[in-house]
Amino acid sequence: MTNDSETLFQEVEERVRQDRFVAMAKRWGPWVLGAFVAMLLGIGGWQAWKSVQENAAREQADAFATAQVQARSGEADAAKAAFEAMSTEGPQAYRVMAMMEHAACSRPKAICKPRSRASTPPLKRRAIP
Repeated sequence: MTNDSETLFQEVEERVRQDRFVAMAKRWGPWVLGAFVAMLLGIGGWQAWKSVQENAAREQADAFATAQVQARSGEADAAKAAFEAMSTEGPQAYRVMAMMEHAACSRPKAICKPRSRASTPPLKRRAIP
């Protein structure tokens, strides 16, 4: 008889635990699910933003390299215009570099003019005292 009553108490206790769990799941389940979905959306948004930033930096790097090639090949006016346009948009590092290149191309004897190695005087060696 004690065995039957113990089994009955165990069944009742298990049913009470299940009812508590179901009540807790109904109360907190939507909140937990909502927090999980918000976390997934946040991670997805962050990854998308990071991808957009990387693509913008790549585009700016390509434009900067093209402008540098123009500057070195003697197309100073086109390079100057490209550097001026880049100095107002894109990642900050490229804006600063474009401002410096634009300033260099604005000088009378600028780096933008092509130079040959033959026109550069060799370094003089000095004796160390």
